[in-house]
Amino acid sequence: MSNSPSSLLYKDELLELLATLARPIDFASKNNFAFLSMVKDFESFTEEILTALRGIKSLPKDISEQIDKLVESFSGFDALSDDLKKERLLRAVEVIGFIRVFLEGGEGVAPKSAPKSTAPAPIVSHKESSDRIKKLSTPLQYLKGVGPKLSERFSKVKNLNSIEDLLYFLPIRYEDRRDVRKIALLEVGMNATTTGEVVVAGPVQYGRRRGYEVVISDGKGLLKLKWFNFKAQYMTRYKQGKWLRAYGMVTAYGQQKEIIHPDVEFIDKDDAATVDIKPSEAIVPVYSKLGNLHQKTIRKIIVKAVEDYADLVVSGATADSVRERGLLNIGEAFRVAHSASAMKDSGDAEDIAVAKRSLAYDELFSLELGLALKRRAFKREGGLTLKSDGRLEAKLRGALPFKLT
Repeated sequence: MSNSPSSLLYKDELLELLATLARPIDFASKNNFAFLSMVKDFESFTEEILTALRGIKSLPKDISEQIDKLVESFSGFDALSDDLKKERLLRAVEVIGFIRVFLEGGEGVAPKSAPKSTAPAPIVSHKESSDRIKKLSTPLQYLKGVGPKLSERFSKVKNLNSIEDLLYFLPIRYEDRRDVRKIALLEVGMNATTTGEVVVAGPVQYGRRRGYEVVISDGKGLLKLKWFNFKAQYMTRYKQGKWLRAYGMVTAYGQQKEIIHPDVEFIDKDDAATVDIKPSEAIVPVYSKLGNLHQKTIRKIIVKAVEDYADLVVSGATADSVRERGLLNIGEAFRVAHSASAMKDSGDAEDIAVAKRSLAYDELFSLELGLALKRRAFKREGGLTLKSDGRLEAKLRGALPFKLT
């Protein structure tokens, strides 16, 4: 396998699709397949993922053949008996494992500019593992900055109930804010970063709707910043003469350029002349919506969770397997995936890709290990032996009008 950009691209896509496929398999197999009967329409669910897998271009022949085996495993799945379903799921796990090993263990797996893997966490005792799991299971409301009301929103909208759930709530994309533009060069429809001095600020009335507007200038152009959802006490910081850096989608009302609900950072006037941006503000993770909760609030909460809890996650993968594949230990993977400050200027996209591969690898490794143990227990499970003294058998034989062969 080559280490070309195209090959790296299909690796990331493959691993993400396989991780999506692995989740229902993991659920169905919990507690020795106790939840198998609860999984409905499994065939139709997997069909979409398998179609996407088959649609990936330029796949090596070995992987294409394994994907065909996955298709066979889930063909007619819903109509099978429970025993056959178990066999098919175990077979699917083996295939997923083969593809994962092929991708991560083959030639040129780790990108050349991948971040150096941090030292893998030492093996922890059973007691320490239990203690860590208990801490990670802490209800979300007890994380600083959350509380009962906000935790209820996380649970209702995204089914995020514990701190561990929040760690696995990964960004859907990342915004690059390093390209700082003059106001006059802003184009409608683009996401952009610009700087300016506050010229005027205050509440406004739009019919029955109340809003807040700030007009900034960089000496060459004017830009209006608008808020419709805001707290009045927070808006008093927008004072005339202050300089700020704003990011958001540029729109227009009449001939006036504006950004609605921008991300704002106050800066010194001297900093307005430079494009230097703090690492934490340069490439920003964006999460799927949680009602009207602002992205900055979501990021702040998740950064706190990562800082306090990421290193408590116990990896299912061995330290050697992580190191050999040029991956990150799980704590570092969470930090890179969630925090822009953990990335390198030279390879942001690849750093993120390695972090996501590390998390996907850990998830698949744990799934395969768990199912392998269940399969071993399933095979070792003995049948029920029925013993008799022979009298009933003799009567049965005597009642037959023929001799048994």
